[in-house]
Amino acid sequence: GTQNNCDNVTQVIGVPYVLPWLAEGQFTGVTLQGVEDLQAQYEERFGPGNYKPNLFVTYWSFRAMIGLAAGSAAVALLGLWVTRRGRIPDQTWFKWLCLLALPMPFMANSAGWIFTEMGRQPWVVAPNLVGVDQIRLTVDMAVSPHAASTVWISLITFTLVYAALFVVWFVLMRRYVRAGPLPHDAHPEDEPHGDIPEDKPRQLSFAY
Repeated sequence: GTQNNCDNVTQVIGVPYVLPWLAEGQFTGVTLQGVEDLQAQYEERFGPGNYKPNLFVTYWSFRAMIGLAAGSAAVALLGLWVTRRGRIPDQTWFKWLCLLALPMPFMANSAGWIFTEMGRQPWVVAPNLVGVDQIRLTVDMAVSPHAASTVWISLITFTLVYAALFVVWFVLMRRYVRAGPLPHDAHPEDEPHGDIPEDKPRQLSFAY
């Protein structure tokens, strides 16, 4: 559901030792507190307020991150299989799969960033500094000298610039791919080499 709670959960699938390892890097000896327990603890320490993160966004962004990363790894393993023993894959479906998989690592990275940023809300730094109750590094208490319009203008400008660069990149790549390799690059062994006999060694050179 879209509710920011677990009231509608009817069944929980548990995998032993995984959650403690994700949270603390240990398989045993870890005590994990629930959201309601943390809410009560923070209210007692910092006063009334909503200390719960957006559970819906946190839940699905984490799964998007893991799913896209696993999908990218699966495509990589499939690529190793179809190219085994020096084979060159010519299957149309594999070409389309590789093309569609190009944005998956970037999408996984973005989903992980969203998961991290939303999961630590309402704190700027999580957990809050231990032993200093007067310091509350919450997002709503953050102060910035920049107006909201300034932030919006900068974000829109960056988006338009990168969108324009993407269009230019796509048009150029499409043009070069359709044109194919240059004739003198296709069969370099057919080019004449002056007075150098065929059975004599030639100087090795590289060009970038």
